[in-house]
Amino acid sequence: MLGIGVLLGAGERFTLHWRPDRSAAYVAALEANSDIQGHFKQAVVKKDLEKACCLLQSLVVHAAGEPGVDMTRTQSTRTPQAQSGGRTGPSLVL
Repeated sequence: MLGIGVLLGAGERFTLHWRPDRSAAYVAALEANSDIQGHFKQAVVKKDLEKACCLLQSLVVHAAGEPGVDMTRTQSTRTPQAQSGGRTGPSLVL
């Protein structure tokens, strides 16, 4: 299971755990969020990279929390290696 560490807002930190069995629901949630996608595209066109980055993070996090996707969100201050039980492998920190 791939864990994605996310740091948002005023230091809110949690980990999203990838669930391959829910990938279709995750993709559907990403595709359905046309509002954030539109704002993201506008930020890219305007070359507002900070805003584009925040919007991309928001898109990922919102999709992860949608019903049927249910990626686990846990408060975390541990390193990705400690979270994986010492296993090494792909990780993505947003």
